[in-house]
This record gives sequence, C-alpha cells and structure tokens, in this order.
Amino acid sequence: MKDFFKVMGGFVAVWTTAFLFFAWVSFAFWPLSSLRGWTEARIDLSRGHYRVLGYGLPVAWRGEYVSILQRRYGVELRAVAACTPSSATIQYADTYDKVSIAAIQRKFGRDALDNAEREAKSDWKSAHPARFAR
Repeated sequence: MKDFFKVMGGFVAVWTTAFLFFAWVSFAFWPLSSLRGWTEARIDLSRGHYRVLGYGLPVAWRGEYVSILQRRYGVELRAVAACTPSSATIQYADTYDKVSIAAIQRKFGRDALDNAEREAKSDWKSAHPARFAR
C-alpha cells in the first residue's frame, strides 16, 4: 500500500507542477500574443490571405456580413473566441486585425469593410422585418 501512495504521489506532483507551469506561461507571456498576431497577419498577407479575426458574441447579421466579405473581397472572417475571451486572445486578435485591416483597406478601399457591414445590416433587416415592426 505504501508503494501505491508513493507512485501516486509522484504522479500528482508531476501533474500539479505541469499545471502550474502552463498557468504561469499563459499569464506571464501574454504580451507575446500581440507579437504572434502581428507575425501571423504578415505571413497570411504575404500568402494573399485576407482575414479578419473576431471575438465576443456575434451580431445578428454576421452570416450576411461573412457572405459579403467572402464573395466580394475574398476576405475571411474568423471567430477566435466567444463571449469571454482572455486578455491574450484580445491582444492577439486586435494586433492581427490592425495589420490585416490596414492591408484590406489599402487593397479594396478605405470604406470596404464599413460598406459591407452596412449592406449586411440592411439585407438582414429586410429579411427579418417582423423584428423591427413595433
């Protein structure tokens, strides 16, 4: 019985150490997330992939917006987190978007994303008129 607790104690110590190490890494190195976002955006753009990252709860017209971006501009909209993103995820997505949106605006025009959003809202509202009748 002593051998069992000796072996299990070793497993618990190893797993606890691993958990604490990964927790420390995820919080201690979160500023590296912005460097990762910048690097990945530059790599994607160099390959001709235009992408916008999003987090948080999606808006009602997200489907129309994704469709317009993909069809008209070849831009992919990717959700990286739902309603409660970590600070590292926010840093990563914001830095990625800063680089990629600047490139999208240079290629397709300054108002390309805004026009796509307005059109998506308009299309969604016309497809769901009962939600706006009061």
